[in-house]
Amino acid sequence: MLLLPFKISFTNRKLKIIIMKKITLFLLFISINIYSQYNYFGTDMIPNAESSQPRDLTSFNNKIYFSATFKKTDANGGVYYDQEMGYFNPTDNSYGQFANINAIELTSAGSAPRNFFEFNGHLYFIASSGNNLENRELYRTNGVTVELFKDLIPGTGSGFPQGSSPQFTIMNNKLYFFARNDAQTGDAVLWQTDGTAQNTVVVSTIAYQNFYGLYKNCVIAFNNELFFCGSLNLGSEVYKFNEVTNTTTLIKDLFPGTNSGVPSEFAIFNDELFFVSFTPSYTGKRKICKTDGTTAGTTDVLDAILFSHTPTGLTVLNNKLVFVAVNPATTKVNLFKCEFNSTLSNYAISLVKEFVEGQNLPALILDNKTFTLFNNELYFVASQNTDPNNGGIRQIYKTNGSTAGTVKAIAIDANQVGSNQIVVTINNLFTFNNKLCFGMRDLGTADQLWISNGSNSYIEKLTNVGNGLPQEPFLPDNETVINKLYVAAGSSSPFRGEELWQIEDASPLSNEITNTYSTFLLYPNPTQGVINVQLQNSVEFTVEIYDLIGKKVGQFSNQNQLDISNYNAGMYLIKITDLQSNKMTTQKVIKQ
Repeated sequence: MLLLPFKISFTNRKLKIIIMKKITLFLLFISINIYSQYNYFGTDMIPNAESSQPRDLTSFNNKIYFSATFKKTDANGGVYYDQEMGYFNPTDNSYGQFANINAIELTSAGSAPRNFFEFNGHLYFIASSGNNLENRELYRTNGVTVELFKDLIPGTGSGFPQGSSPQFTIMNNKLYFFARNDAQTGDAVLWQTDGTAQNTVVVSTIAYQNFYGLYKNCVIAFNNELFFCGSLNLGSEVYKFNEVTNTTTLIKDLFPGTNSGVPSEFAIFNDELFFVSFTPSYTGKRKICKTDGTTAGTTDVLDAILFSHTPTGLTVLNNKLVFVAVNPATTKVNLFKCEFNSTLSNYAISLVKEFVEGQNLPALILDNKTFTLFNNELYFVASQNTDPNNGGIRQIYKTNGSTAGTVKAIAIDANQVGSNQIVVTINNLFTFNNKLCFGMRDLGTADQLWISNGSNSYIEKLTNVGNGLPQEPFLPDNETVINKLYVAAGSSSPFRGEELWQIEDASPLSNEITNTYSTFLLYPNPTQGVINVQLQNSVEFTVEIYDLIGKKVGQFSNQNQLDISNYNAGMYLIKITDLQSNKMTTQKVIKQ
């Protein structure tokens, strides 16, 4: 049955509310201005105060898929709850359970689908068919039916134990992932598939050392080889798999003996692979290393600083590798850069900006998404002792990679969050239709989503939920559902559970830029002929260029410079598809 709770439309300064179910509106703006026009639609998969808690949102075939809790009734009329695969169709706003993978009632906890990933016309994911999340194996759907794609460990064993991450990676039109192949050892090894079950095989028995995600970015495709953090009697070190020779090679024993370098934070910069590793000289210290894929070409960055905490967020910006780390000189978390020094003929690391922390919070947040690219600058959350409440109220800063260009972008004061708030954090920093979104506490006690143009000249509250920050902010990466943001949120009046919400930006500016790939640069814009393309952590991508009537006028593959000097002057739409993650981004470019 199609459930339509309600729909809300904001049109300039006039508020139009269409009540489609007797319910009190809970998503409101604190102000409505000429810059924004948002339409809201809320689902109600478990009516009233109970929550479906949608998680792991992804887009596929013009629909949104996710894992959610569904309320069910057994043969005796008893009520129980299962985690299964749900869907939302933006075309007609229909939604519900898409598949019932685990049909065991009462004791199964459902299939708990996770790790959705698109490859060759199918959406792959991990799900359980046994009791208590046992039998977690590889499934896929074409958007119509769901099938068990490969039972990696037959019986009650799981190829993907609960909490593990397969690290799906596309290389040369094959899908690679890590999973167990032995129920006894529990080691995760490298698998390869071309999309057929018979050709889904183990290609390397080197044990993957980040199966449960303790470290970040431990797998990457680089120069047609797959690099990963592996172990074979030498601790955790950097290995590579070569598809042509079907061999796995230890690049270098960075921490000799049975100790572990634990390579992580892989990032491609200037045609070399940079990463973080433990150093054998100083216990517990980390350093920045680089490799060209050979043992001889795997070295420390010149005079590498030894950090006491893993440097994180390695991001390419303006011919620099920017990251956050603990400054060993001050033991404070600060902003650094690595760049090529022509005088030294080598790379060198230097401090970009020191953030002097206050009494209430560390100066910089070390989280899973340290930087967000917006208007060709990196935005991040930080505070200093000079910020409100002695650094307790976080601020939004931005950087172009230089000290002078690292400044406060959005100043948050006590009047916006309440003068009684000693500590206020900011999180979930992301872009939505050329606007900057972030989570922050409002004047009450709840965290909300806010939207800005990247400065204090325009900032407003996007949600007004009753309790807790809206979860799972998700931007679809296909063209049919652009200009739409999806979040899981609840309401307090009346009290409703956490459900899926669609927020559509229908403003005149919403079609200007669609950026779903957060570490993407396209410059200069406007251009007189040559456009530079920069994607972090990607060596395989396609570029398509369209004129404004939709005609494709150019196509490129894996080219970081596009020559459009022979194009007529005007505006063009450039679509870039990252073949490793299957993410897409489009941006308008002006040819002068």
